[in-house]
Amino acid sequence: MTSITPTKIYIEQSVLARAKQNDRPALEQMFAQFLTGNEKIQFAEYMGQRGIVLLVDHNFACVTEKRIVSLTVGAFGEMLYQDAFLEDLNSTAIYQPSLFWLYVFGTIFVISTFGLGIFLIPLIVKGYYRLHKCGALFCIKQGISVFVFVNRSKLSRANVLWRVCAHLREARVALALKTIP
Repeated sequence: MTSITPTKIYIEQSVLARAKQNDRPALEQMFAQFLTGNEKIQFAEYMGQRGIVLLVDHNFACVTEKRIVSLTVGAFGEMLYQDAFLEDLNSTAIYQPSLFWLYVFGTIFVISTFGLGIFLIPLIVKGYYRLHKCGALFCIKQGISVFVFVNRSKLSRANVLWRVCAHLREARVALALKTIP
């Protein structure tokens, strides 16, 4: 049995800034903290941000030969990591809600507060996206899901993410079936 030494999970601000520019080495450095040494990254992208001003969550996705990974880095050190093995992937849904109700609610709120509500717009946007999720949801066999938030402008990245997952999943399932006696 090998000994695994615990390490502090930390993303340097310079690495995060480069990863938000979709810099591949920075993305790989961020995800490497969570992956085993022999996993090769097949796909790693910045998927967008949720919220505005100080309450921004930055969302990243990664696919290795073995699993799909979602990483959200929020304000003030918040971090959410989710992963699942590709063989366990059952289905995927990609969703972007209409912005109509966000604009209607935001406008009504700002008007009803005589313009002072404009300072609360970041909280309104964050609350809207907490209630109305956007992005890709990967449903896993055990009932656990991996959610990847995706900005509307980066929806094509979710499509590529799904295609890479589907291709790698099929290859892994076919390999597993060949090894069964």
